Amino acid sequence: MESWWNPGGILVEFWWNFKKEHAVNPSPVLSLVTPAQQSPVAPKKAGKADGGPSKADIEKALPGSKLAVGNRMYLYTGLGGDRTWKWAYRLFDPAQDKERQFEVKLGEWPAMSYKQADAARAKAWSDYVQKGQHPPQHRTVKAAAKAELAKEAQAETVWQLVEAWIKENSPDWVPSYALQVRTYMDRYFGPRMDIGQVPFARVTRNELVVHLRGIREGTLKPWDDQAGKHVPMTRATPAVAKIAKIWINAAFEHACDEGLLTVNPIANVRTRKKKSEAQTVNSPVMNPDVLRKLLADLRDYGGDGRARLMLLLLAHTCVRSSELRCADWGEFDMAGAQWVIPASRMKMKRLHKVPLSRQAVALLTRLQDISGTTGLLFPNENNPHVPMPQSSAREAMYRLTGKEYSPHSFRSTFSTHCNEAEWSEPHVIDAVLAHRKSKGNTTAEGSYNQATYLTGRVALMQRWSDYLDSLISTPT
Repeated sequence: MESWWNPGGILVEFWWNFKKEHAVNPSPVLSLVTPAQQSPVAPKKAGKADGGPSKADIEKALPGSKLAVGNRMYLYTGLGGDRTWKWAYRLFDPAQDKERQFEVKLGEWPAMSYKQADAARAKAWSDYVQKGQHPPQHRTVKAAAKAELAKEAQAETVWQLVEAWIKENSPDWVPSYALQVRTYMDRYFGPRMDIGQVPFARVTRNELVVHLRGIREGTLKPWDDQAGKHVPMTRATPAVAKIAKIWINAAFEHACDEGLLTVNPIANVRTRKKKSEAQTVNSPVMNPDVLRKLLADLRDYGGDGRARLMLLLLAHTCVRSSELRCADWGEFDMAGAQWVIPASRMKMKRLHKVPLSRQAVALLTRLQDISGTTGLLFPNENNPHVPMPQSSAREAMYRLTGKEYSPHSFRSTFSTHCNEAEWSEPHVIDAVLAHRKSKGNTTAEGSYNQATYLTGRVALMQRWSDYLDSLISTPT
């Protein structure tokens, strides 16, 4: 390259030799191909006297700017004014077959100081980047963790979902109701049922509909704990199918609320076809003739003596069947003729005092000869620490009345008769039934009126028991 200003190319050669002799070695970079090739020494900090940027420098930073503090770490100011410590590092990317730069978020300023951020950077370097791994703050690691959780959720079964839903809600339930939910769901959706073993994220709407239809039509073979095997159903149970659908729907809604599902597969499913005719009343009222025959049949009842006493006590106390079935002798004051049901066992979560008539006390005394004076009034034959099955009183009532009436009919009959006969004020009758209605039946009064009308209820319950006795002592 010879010219008038560079004869013989002497200047070019001189410059080239000078550049090679005075070349500056580049500083180490945060990159690696394999852990063995990566420098084991972390780069030194380059902050302001090792204290990082001043508060004034940080507050002067404009939105969208990056305030470098050394070691590829910087403070990013967002458009909204938020400030985040970030660190850039280099790793080999197998997808692109080359080294790339990545970034991680270390923390927010001022919650995280410069020293804390730099310590987090150093830890990320020594624990992960230096070993050829992404730090846990990186989005690829977070995505992998999220995918793992999703994979675990995919593997959870329908029964595990039901268990999680029961565990979440049972503290707010009355113990007898919690026991009922677990018993029924274990029987029809438990781990020994095919539907209970299906991963809940993959169960189909059709599978759930077919299963509920089997419960409704009585074609299913649910698990029986006592028999230790699957036992065919003996009859159709549309009421059980309806409540099972409500509970399994609630379990899937729980999964949706927790972000485990996006769509509830059982939502809006009907357990039966619509009928144009009027639906059967759940608690039909018994007229005096029907009530007289039922009481006479109970007097001569040859079945389970405990079921007989349970129905008679329901007739004389007018409590809900679950309140009596799960009752404990410690709740009774036989001398004071009073039964105190704790709030935890009441549907309305309010303590309820039940006046006991002479007839009710006599029935309880007879029951003590069968079940003793401690523990449950109606213990299960297989496990004395749990009450009799919920179906005990209902099945006995069905046998006596041809399935026309349920144990709850005693409550509706009591309310109807006492109101029609004007034996007491409506608010006293409602207090017997532990309803939340008040004398004025207004929202404000219902909230503030805590009266129990105990004196009026004592007289009313004795009058009701005397009326029941008169039905079977009076010739028809």
